[in-house]
Amino acid sequence: MDDLESEFGLKPRDELKTIVEEISQSLDLEDMHIELASDERSDNLVEFLATHFYGDEPINKSLGIKIDEMGRKMYKQRFAQNLSLLLICDKTNEVIGCRTIIMKSQTSSLDVVRNSPEDLSQRSVTVMSFLSQKDAEMDIFEYYNIVKLRFEEWLSDTVI
Repeated sequence: MDDLESEFGLKPRDELKTIVEEISQSLDLEDMHIELASDERSDNLVEFLATHFYGDEPINKSLGIKIDEMGRKMYKQRFAQNLSLLLICDKTNEVIGCRTIIMKSQTSSLDVVRNSPEDLSQRSVTVMSFLSQKDAEMDIFEYYNIVKLRFEEWLSDTVI
């Protein structure tokens, strides 16, 4: 997190956790609470996305792509900054909703195909290549003349 603090000007993790806890308490949620993602919850977040998002994502669904261990590894790597917000059921201690958040700079890469093509199925390589191409085409850094941004993914505004 120290790199995120210096590179993106984020508050220290302890402060972020306190802020999220205060917000969660102020919402008076029944049998659930919001918490900041953590290394301890990363497998839970990935499993939640694998179960409640990945299979229904339109491109994956149209190509019949199922998440595998490599896909889980890629999700875990993608959200390793632990900035996502998780909705946790107090009764089961399971993730029941999330808002994924990552920080991205102009020099960072989301191109996982280049990072590990030997571990991906041909269909997954096709999807990842397409998404990487679209990411490059819509170069928001150039368009808005910025070098950093917070990237909240619509994909995981998922609550079960």
